[in-house]
Amino acid sequence: MSGPGYVYFLQPIDGGPVKIGWSGQPEWRFRTYCEWSPTPLRMLATVPAPIAAEFYIHGLFKVDRLHHEWFRETPELMAYIERFAQTGDPGPRFHDISGYVGSGSWNRHCLLADLLRKHGLLLEQLAEFTGRPHKTVKGWCASRVPHIYLSQVIDFFATHGATVSAADFLGEYRDGAHRPATAA
Repeated sequence: MSGPGYVYFLQPIDGGPVKIGWSGQPEWRFRTYCEWSPTPLRMLATVPAPIAAEFYIHGLFKVDRLHHEWFRETPELMAYIERFAQTGDPGPRFHDISGYVGSGSWNRHCLLADLLRKHGLLLEQLAEFTGRPHKTVKGWCASRVPHIYLSQVIDFFATHGATVSAADFLGEYRDGAHRPATAA
């Protein structure tokens, strides 16, 4: 499901891990989690947003991931939730990827191998950085970088002094013209 929906944030009433999820019916999802949880829960916020926003937020707080969609409560995460709930804007880098996550552009040629070569980087380095097996990352070069790893891949290039955006991973413009890798 990727139509209209909400990113939601919930956690135990007394504080602790924060669940970052997406649902078309967040109230129903909240009730379900309350039934399963050994401790009472509270909904911190629900924000109208596409499912891509959930993936983006998971990437922003990846260092605080505890298990699946549960994240360590940090001052940064709590401030982010408050700001996101007030503005409805997931953040500036979200807009780099939101235009094509789930848009059908996944069928375009992926330029990951070209970008690695251009910047003198290795698949092994990217695999280590993302925590994904080498074979999986090699597969991204043959097809696409899954949207849930895109922010992490962009961070990898930034760590090595290369400026790339989500658009660099599309092989063609929407009009079908070939798109070369951008200059560093």
